[in-house]
Amino acid sequence: MKTEDRYTALQGGASKEKEGLIMKSTELGKELRKIRIGREEVLFDMAKKLEISTAMLSAIETGTKAAPEDFVQRLAARYQEVEANQEHFSHLAELTKKQIKLKLEGSSPEVKDAACTFARYLPELTEEDLAVISSVLEKYKESHVKKIKGRDM
Repeated sequence: MKTEDRYTALQGGASKEKEGLIMKSTELGKELRKIRIGREEVLFDMAKKLEISTAMLSAIETGTKAAPEDFVQRLAARYQEVEANQEHFSHLAELTKKQIKLKLEGSSPEVKDAACTFARYLPELTEEDLAVISSVLEKYKESHVKKIKGRDM
């Protein structure tokens, strides 16, 4: 298939979407699709560059499978737009995970209790509860980044 034909096929997705042939994408999948369209690549081209199967890349995009640990590093090594926004892409890749494991070895009993309590009650938290928790964590993240940057100077 010629590059123009592949690009036209990518652009012509709207009619396939109406027919129900295009699967729903994760936010990571949407970003990957934007990169491919901008470079006139199809799924096969990107999968080949990332050294994964087309089926695996498709599964990552649709959320059927989680992105492997080294996925963003592979992307960043081959696509400048990912390298420039690696933190953003890492966050999107994290959102594809179905399960999160925490290493609590060496943690205090208070840390272990907080982690277990959070895990236990997470499904029951309201949007307001999550907003409060997110706000606290965001403030911590901002102060933590300032501390790290202060050490670098």
